[in-house]
Amino acid sequence: EMCIRDSSMNLQSNCGAYELLFWDAQNGKHIPGGASALRDEKWATWTCVLGWPVQGIWPLHADGSDINSVDRSHTTHPAGYQLVALGDDSSRVRVLRYPSIKKNSDGVIARGHSSHVTSVRWSLNDEN
Repeated sequence: EMCIRDSSMNLQSNCGAYELLFWDAQNGKHIPGGASALRDEKWATWTCVLGWPVQGIWPLHADGSDINSVDRSHTTHPAGYQLVALGDDSSRVRVLRYPSIKKNSDGVIARGHSSHVTSVRWSLNDEN
């Protein structure tokens, strides 16, 4: 997963150790302390399963591998929020308001015919 900052100067990623990592896009170098230094940044995309604006996507008693994929919508709802879609190990696609801050946030749930939903993405302009 990777998130790109609006100015495209920095990248954010998650790793297998459940860490938030930040990178300088121009030279590819890791930015130590990036979580603090970039905490107020506007991100052009959000596909990271970890981070402040997606902490509410995690169900109670979930471990770090239960959610496989996240994607924030490209457009803003008239009420002023965006949506985030996620795929999990329970064959579900969930759609929640973004940011999703409250732990175990409610949303729309759809079940599929698979053992795990490994990837979710919004279409261009969030159209059908």
